[in-house]
Amino acid sequence: MIISYNLLQTYFAKKLPKPDALAEALTFHAFEIEGIEKKNNDSVIDVKVLPNRAHDCLSHHGVAREVSAILNLEMEKLPKAKYPKSNPKTKKVAVEVKDARAIRYETLVIENVKVGPSPMWLRAHLENLGQRSVSNVVDATNYVMFLLGQPLHAFDYDKLKNAKIIVRPAKAGEKMTTLDGKDVVLDPDVMVIADASGVLGIAGVKGGTSAEIDEHTTNLVLEAANFEAESIRRTSQRLGIKTDASKRFESGLTPTITEDALIMVAHLIVDVAKTEDTRVGIALDKYPKKQKKVNVSVTLYDICHILGADFSEKEVESVWKRLGLPFAKKGKGKETLYSVAIPPARLDLR
Repeated sequence: MIISYNLLQTYFAKKLPKPDALAEALTFHAFEIEGIEKKNNDSVIDVKVLPNRAHDCLSHHGVAREVSAILNLEMEKLPKAKYPKSNPKTKKVAVEVKDARAIRYETLVIENVKVGPSPMWLRAHLENLGQRSVSNVVDATNYVMFLLGQPLHAFDYDKLKNAKIIVRPAKAGEKMTTLDGKDVVLDPDVMVIADASGVLGIAGVKGGTSAEIDEHTTNLVLEAANFEAESIRRTSQRLGIKTDASKRFESGLTPTITEDALIMVAHLIVDVAKTEDTRVGIALDKYPKKQKKVNVSVTLYDICHILGADFSEKEVESVWKRLGLPFAKKGKGKETLYSVAIPPARLDLR
């Protein structure tokens, strides 16, 4: 995961250590560092995120949480963001989910945008992260993915048949041309995003050309979704297609971040691609089985015994707080029992 030092700094009011010192802290406490490189007015750190932490640390936000815990630096607390003001006259899109492997599927329509080059600041950030600028709309979806870890996709609303999106298994022998021009043959083990006329994209892996964003696009359907990790992994391997999106989905992602990502990208697109007539619709959210809350219980004796060290209640509780793990406790001394509430993003803690 390529991390921009400048973007990481935006999560903290206090000045971070210099890139070399920051990389050293990450190495000793969390991840191996593959390298540090100066790019334009930034330093980029190549962080090797292993699969057990890919679900929450393939993002600047996730790495910032680790930095916060390691350095005991408080992250900036931002107010809860909301969607841009909706207009009831905005076009509607219907969504039908016919595949249980789609855990959550959110859409938002934005009308009357102007697709074109991204502003310099956005192009520069993506270039520093090793990405090619495509257009303001596509760049916005990629930028938010690198910030939050949630893949996003934009469809051209006017290219959809009957203004409807269907999430379903592919039909045997069904074909699609990917955005990079690769022709693929699909089968029912592959989950696709489709409309009434055919496949729009391979769910969680790659978009197709039939509803791609181009310079003539004026109306968008934004997608923020969560898909079963094992399904995406199998599809990616079978088709030989590895993308930034598939890498994140196949490691498992919390479905709770789709809304945050959709809100962020909607604001960004309105900012970089708006016209005088831009209108934003109302988000449509298909989320039938919500992620269950998880609590883990452990005693102070267990912690000390397993780690082979003598920790005090104060030390342990400091770690819970720095990691952002709310807890309740009963008892005293080594018999202290902690009940720790696991944040939705930490799928590794069970």
